[in-house]
Amino acid sequence: MDVPLKPMERPLFRSELALVAEFACTPDEPLYADSGPSNAHCVVFPSTSTRILRRGRPAMLENPTAVSFFNRGEEYRREVISSRGTYATWYTLADELLDEILRDAHVRERCFRAQQTVVPPATIYRQRRLLGRLLRGTPTEALAVEEELVSLTRELVARAAAVPPPAPRPNEQLVHRAIRCLLVNFSAPVTLRALARHTGASPAYLSRVFHAATGLTMSDFRQRLRLVSSLDLLPAYEGQVTDLALELGYSSHSHFTSCFRALFDASPTRFIAELTSAAHRAAARI
Repeated sequence: MDVPLKPMERPLFRSELALVAEFACTPDEPLYADSGPSNAHCVVFPSTSTRILRRGRPAMLENPTAVSFFNRGEEYRREVISSRGTYATWYTLADELLDEILRDAHVRERCFRAQQTVVPPATIYRQRRLLGRLLRGTPTEALAVEEELVSLTRELVARAAAVPPPAPRPNEQLVHRAIRCLLVNFSAPVTLRALARHTGASPAYLSRVFHAATGLTMSDFRQRLRLVSSLDLLPAYEGQVTDLALELGYSSHSHFTSCFRALFDASPTRFIAELTSAAHRAAARI
């Protein structure tokens, strides 16, 4: 696919039907706030947290627990949440392929309607496994990558189409303040009282409206943030999983592994092994 990339983007996989790229931009870079319109209809899996402002649409808190959608030519701006800036991986499919997927999902417009959708942990696990293999240079057949991207897109488009557009909520800013606090401090201890004080609400009210808006308790949201972030970090901590567990706020290796397994139905060591399993299979065929 011939899609022009921006200075902060790097291709990880390219074929006639698909492009996978990473986006990395620190807050001090001149193009951080405005890197120009979206260069494709793309699906974004963020690894950091960023506030996204699009013309005529509500502000969006891009974060590792959700997937974002952008349409070609769409203008937007970024505001800093994470000190790391913005790091994400995104992919796009050939127009005729994406059109067919949207048509099958009964989406009349040949573009993404939703800004964002929360996805199951298993979906994020699949994407990070594919990403990890591409980043490591693990031999992976183009057919396998393309089919996985098509499968992910079908699932995400169907999920986004099934969720009605969110109605304006009088407590939306309150929920956003709580989410921002959790995004910045997800590895540090925090109490409901401290979150309530930070957001200017009572503990009971904050707990209730957060769950109503996100479908998760604040504790579950923070847990998911920690564990999704661990998928990005695990390859660099191979053989040192205990160190990562402690950095993320877990009390021990076993505590981290237990929580990881409960969310992803796999152990951290299995995830690391799966990043190279394609290479092992390829070597076995030679």
